[in-house]
Amino acid sequence: MLRPLRALRLLRLFSLARAGVVLVNALRRVRGILTHRGLHFVLMAVTAIVVVGSGVDLIFEQHAHGTNIHNFGESLWWAIVTVTSVGYGHNYPVTTGGRCVAVVIMLVGIGLIGAVTATVASYFVEEQADLEKTDLSRRLEHIEEMLAQALAGQDKTG
Repeated sequence: MLRPLRALRLLRLFSLARAGVVLVNALRRVRGILTHRGLHFVLMAVTAIVVVGSGVDLIFEQHAHGTNIHNFGESLWWAIVTVTSVGYGHNYPVTTGGRCVAVVIMLVGIGLIGAVTATVASYFVEEQADLEKTDLSRRLEHIEEMLAQALAGQDKTG
């Protein structure tokens, strides 16, 4: 009696396989965007700047009077929220050196937002242009075929 219901389990496998295909396609697109125009190198450079900047900021802030950044974790958190332009405000540099590091990290964050935005836009624009080139190439081949047939027909009658 329960044997027909077992066939329904196969439907779960099909939906799982479908979800897997969607996930693979999404990951392929994300990889394409990340590697498009070297965005992955920009992300690695920004990561290095954030880590080094948080370390340098910690050196300035760790023993300063009135500081609220006491360890590397707090400094890293501050650098991440600063580079992403979130800036929660409960951690901030109080020394001149720390504020100079903050300016650098803010400028890097602005550049990062611009680079990511431009890369994603460029990726989708070029993807559309590639589709249009493929369509145009196909149409041109069809025209060339028709022209060759017309010329071949003309040679037979002429």
